[in-house]
Amino acid sequence: MKTLKVSLKAIVFILATAAALTVNAAGAKNKNNRSGKENTSVVNVKHTGELNNNPVVELNFENPNDERVKITLKDQSGIVVYEETFIGKTYTKKFMLESDFADANPIITVKFLNSDRVETYQVASTATKVNGTTIVKL
Repeated sequence: MKTLKVSLKAIVFILATAAALTVNAAGAKNKNNRSGKENTSVVNVKHTGELNNNPVVELNFENPNDERVKITLKDQSGIVVYEETFIGKTYTKKFMLESDFADANPIITVKFLNSDRVETYQVASTATKVNGTTIVKL
């Protein structure tokens, strides 16, 4: 009899990102912004795989009004690890999170500076035990 052995860390991260990061902020419309334009941008954050056993998370969004957007990546204690201000129509960036950092539940913040709209995402890990049994004909 054989048993299925799967890396617990890989399963934990895949399940956590599937549940916590496949977020689609569905067309949040905000007319109460400083520019007076309707904000219809959609922010997507998703797990795209692993590189050298480190999880990779992709952040992308459309910015039809060319607003200034501040992207921040912080650890759980609030220390800024990465920060960028962006102006343009489309943004896509992949972040490779070292395993220890990913286990510390990092926080990704996207702030549209003209409209004061903020979207925050947390990379979360969960523990799951997977057992499997295979039957082999002798």
